[in-house]
Amino acid sequence: MKQKLCIVGSGWRGQFILKVARLLEDHFDVGGIVTRDAQKAQMLRERYSVAVYSDYLDMVRTEKPDFVCVAASTKACAQIAAELCKTGMPVLMETAYLENLTQMLEFYDAVGKTPFAFMEQYHLQPMQQARLAIAQSGLIGGVFEAQISLAQCYHGISVMRKFLDTGFAPVTIRAKEFQGRLIAGPGRGGDPEKEEIQPDPQTLAWFDFGDKLGVFDNSKGQIRSWVRSQRTLVYGDRGEINGDQLRYLDNLTTPMTSAIGRYQIGQGECLEGIGFKTIQAAGRVWYQNPFEKRPLIDDEIAVGSCLVKMGQYVAGGSCFYSLAQGLEDQYLSRLMEQAAQQDGAVVSQRQRWAQ
Repeated sequence: MKQKLCIVGSGWRGQFILKVARLLEDHFDVGGIVTRDAQKAQMLRERYSVAVYSDYLDMVRTEKPDFVCVAASTKACAQIAAELCKTGMPVLMETAYLENLTQMLEFYDAVGKTPFAFMEQYHLQPMQQARLAIAQSGLIGGVFEAQISLAQCYHGISVMRKFLDTGFAPVTIRAKEFQGRLIAGPGRGGDPEKEEIQPDPQTLAWFDFGDKLGVFDNSKGQIRSWVRSQRTLVYGDRGEINGDQLRYLDNLTTPMTSAIGRYQIGQGECLEGIGFKTIQAAGRVWYQNPFEKRPLIDDEIAVGSCLVKMGQYVAGGSCFYSLAQGLEDQYLSRLMEQAAQQDGAVVSQRQRWAQ
């Protein structure tokens, strides 16, 4: 049975969610979207044939959705989500910028017991899902180190902690900042209009969990850059995952290597559409594309997975990225910033959300 969702926020991210939800018409009806911009409201009605509201509480009362996606500005997200949670409305929220531990604890209390999840999609991108499945299978043995360079602050930390499976364990963080430089690449608005070398601050951080190590590496201009690659390196005691390459032992004297690759459709004589079916390695399928008949890019697949998993959660399933997990990643991100600023080690403390 289809579920109804509504969206608060009509900026780039809100429209991204709207587009994906529309493509998943067998899963969702979009009840409405909120904007206070009259021109944008007209564009949304014409382009998406969606009801547009200026007040999110009015939208919820009228549409009675199964859940609401909050994708407003980073500073407005938390307040809007908290107000919706007070009404008992389940919320899927873009990760709001909570400046300090006090704000995080206040937000934790404000959400209370209302069904809530952060829309943190990086670990749900297809290749990361395949890598996580391999890491959790035992094929490379016990995982003890993850080096992640794919997204800024808490986004990269969330993926790192997924691989290490550290839960809410205390961690000692050391970090350094370096002022690099990088030629400007494409952004949300499109391709660069001129060649320009820009400052590119980089953060390197080490998360020491005692028996496990996380390494965070990210620069401001890395995302979407044509000349910077994302990197995922995972060490187990019997093998490793290095980007799209897998190494492991078949037995004590038989090392094995395998590419982690996609089974594509739409190539050659294949008439099934544009996209891919599976991600495979070592003779096994590690990821099955849930939307293989739709021409979605990886980030759209990940956001679509967030929406579907949120629907399952509000229908009685488990939460895929909880309030507690999201706050922990934000907390560690703030500690990483602190460690970089003071050029010394910072140690995390177990917080109330970890109970």
